[in-house]
Amino acid sequence: MAKGVELSLILFIAVIGLAVAPAVLAESGDAAQAREKPQAIAAAKERAPEKQAAAQEKAQVKKENVQTRVQDKIETLKAAVEGKKDSMQEKAQERRKNAREAAQEKREALRAKVADSDLGKVEALDRARLKEVEGLTPEEAKARLAKLRVVKADENFKIRPIADAAKEARKKAFEKLKEDEKTLKGTYKERLDSLKEAKERLRSCGNETQSDDCTKIRTDAVEKAKEAALKAVDRIVTHLQKLKDRIEGSENMPEEEVAEKVARIDALLSEIEVIKQKISVATTKEELNAAVKELKDAVKEVKRASEAHSQGLLRAEINGVIHRSEVIEKKLDCALDGMEDNSTDTSAVDDKLAEFSSKISAAREKLEQAKELLASEDDTKIAEGKNLIREARDMVQEAHRLLEEVRKDIRGLGGQPCHGEQEIAVEQEEGKNK
Repeated sequence: MAKGVELSLILFIAVIGLAVAPAVLAESGDAAQAREKPQAIAAAKERAPEKQAAAQEKAQVKKENVQTRVQDKIETLKAAVEGKKDSMQEKAQERRKNAREAAQEKREALRAKVADSDLGKVEALDRARLKEVEGLTPEEAKARLAKLRVVKADENFKIRPIADAAKEARKKAFEKLKEDEKTLKGTYKERLDSLKEAKERLRSCGNETQSDDCTKIRTDAVEKAKEAALKAVDRIVTHLQKLKDRIEGSENMPEEEVAEKVARIDALLSEIEVIKQKISVATTKEELNAAVKELKDAVKEVKRASEAHSQGLLRAEINGVIHRSEVIEKKLDCALDGMEDNSTDTSAVDDKLAEFSSKISAAREKLEQAKELLASEDDTKIAEGKNLIREARDMVQEAHRLLEEVRKDIRGLGGQPCHGEQEIAVEQEEGKNK
């Protein structure tokens, strides 16, 4: 029994030992880990800077590689752009050089056609006139150049300059004519109203011929009609004097043309004066009616002449703008020559100047056609001439706008228009051989 108890106790102790052993072992493992962890952390801390430095170095290398690739691409693109730019500049310079050489060849070919006395005129030709003359035969070219003369001009050039004192006196005279015209318009209306009243009284007489009252009414009606007609004559004369004054005051109309137009107006004034005398001495209705009929015919002629002369003044003003534009063109051409020596790309500017030249050439042609049409006594032709002048005016305005753009373009490219007077070619007046 005792042995059995002892054996059970031994077995119990063994079982307890087996159960307790893992706990003891586990406790000893945790203790070991607890002891090893601070060491691992310390070791990791020691290695952290090395890892961080390695990571930073790797990132820097990667960044440098990316930057190198980007820079290589940028340099490649820059080289391509510069190459293209150089190529475009070379082509632009070549185009400009060819254009200059072509213009020079045209002038040289034209010089070979004409006499030595005309060589100065050849040099003074602008693009438009050079194009106009280059295609002519030698005889035609000489004849055309003979109609031109060379003048030195600035941007205020006038074909027929008038002194300031004369301008002021003419201005005052013109204002006086305007006042006279206003006064005459009022008195003419009064005379017309008076004539209408006389006609109403005359209708009341009917066919009565013996009545003293009716005789007086008829006489009075004739006098009222004379007064109205004479006032109409005065208004016509004042109108013609105003037109004459405007023509004589034009600084853009050639002297010969001024003289021709003034002579035509003087002829009309003389014709009107003769009619005025006939009206003044008329004593009967029949005599007055005949004189008034002549006046009506003269008025038609005056209206036609006034229209033609007014359009002629406008045409002269447009020609003046063309001449001043030629001066600007010469100054800009001079600037372009200097810029070409510096290898500046001016091809875009040349294109605009070529367009300018084309518009000026077309405008000149229209103005010349209009001049012939306005010299006609046909109302239809005069109307056609007016249309041509309007078209020419629009072309010149557009051409002038192009010149302003060219001026800005040249300044934008670092150039400056040349200063001083320029030689231009203008139409020769009869009797002058300058």
